[in-house]
Amino acid sequence: MFGGFMDHGGQFGFGNQRPGSFNEYYRCFSNAFMPGKERENANHGSKIFMPPSALMKLTGLHIENPYFFQLTNEATGKSTHGGVLEFVAEEGRVYVPRWMMASLGAAEGQLIKITNKVLPRGTFVKIEPQSVDFLEISDPKAVLERAFRNYSTLTIGDIISFEYLGKQRDVKLLEVKPANSVNILDTDLEVDFAPPVGYVEPTPMARGAAGSGSAVGSLNSIRDEVMQHVPVAAKQGWDALGAGQKLKPSSHRATTAASSNHAVSSSTSANSSKSRSASTPDVVGPAPLRVPLGQLFFGFDIAAPAAAGDGENGEAGDDAPVVFKGEGNVLKTRKGKGRAK
Repeated sequence: MFGGFMDHGGQFGFGNQRPGSFNEYYRCFSNAFMPGKERENANHGSKIFMPPSALMKLTGLHIENPYFFQLTNEATGKSTHGGVLEFVAEEGRVYVPRWMMASLGAAEGQLIKITNKVLPRGTFVKIEPQSVDFLEISDPKAVLERAFRNYSTLTIGDIISFEYLGKQRDVKLLEVKPANSVNILDTDLEVDFAPPVGYVEPTPMARGAAGSGSAVGSLNSIRDEVMQHVPVAAKQGWDALGAGQKLKPSSHRATTAASSNHAVSSSTSANSSKSRSASTPDVVGPAPLRVPLGQLFFGFDIAAPAAAGDGENGEAGDDAPVVFKGEGNVLKTRKGKGRAK
């Protein structure tokens, strides 16, 4: 009636029996040695291939599925954990991923010990990418979430692998919680990242000596930059940062003879000429000025030359050419007539 049987100790069989311990030795090979077509995807996970006899023993011991195992290489003392993918291996053999062979330090065909384990659910893992190429991944969280679907267990210290854009990516498990080995089936796992191996922090750019809020410092920096490209003789003739000049309308008589001579002999600014000492020789034309990008220079006051034949007081002489001469006529309406003449 209960679907079981009474053993000699008076306990019910089947579901009421306590599970035993699975503890067996197998010759370990990487997945590449498995008969038939190689299953490349099996190398990017933590599940192994076991013989059919292992399933019979697990069932007889009433060990619940999913199965978790500890794999130990007694020759090196190294161990890791994994699940089972299929029971299709030859008797006496197991096939494991390449990264698991490296974690165990095992050679092909070496005996390893496999024991069933009960592992807690994982809550946290910290990983260290083994190459700066990991930074090429635009969304690491989504990629790892998809990659961890092939893993049933995580063990601290292991270097596991996954494939992304046709290239193998290796990550080391630096920290695992709440234990050194956990199962990650149907659980929310928090992932933290350590800097990749070989990553160098970029050096920050040095700031300029003048503060960004100092207008005087900025002007002095521009002045120094401009004056580096000006010859010594030209520096004495004008100031790159002279005061601005207002434009004023000229009179009908254009310019005096004195201002005409001054415009011809010098092309310096009015403000710079005042600051120049009397002993400084005149400079025939300034050197080319190369102002920094984004800056404009308004430093030269150019006056138009006087017309030929002007008198000493700015009045035209007798021999000055007549530019225009004529009289204006105004149309007026005469009284008594409605039409202009």
